[in-house]
Amino acid sequence: MLLLGVAWAGAAQGRDGADIYARRCIQCHSIARMTKLLPTLGTPDTLRERLRTLLPIHHAPDPREHEQLLDYLMALRREP
Repeated sequence: MLLLGVAWAGAAQGRDGADIYARRCIQCHSIARMTKLLPTLGTPDTLRERLRTLLPIHHAPDPREHEQLLDYLMALRREP
């Protein structure tokens, strides 16, 4: 039962990140563009740190949204 709850929470978090992205980011940063760009910005750890620095100053002022956006963007990242 606990695993089901964890899986559901993860899925809900992904939807939340996607919703936040659609509301705040997609006007300037298409998903296709980000899918191509994100792998060029370094390793997953490097990318996550770069995004942690960028999000608070780049149209994502709500700290409650940062981790959800991070998780969503990391899911978009594909290896080149």
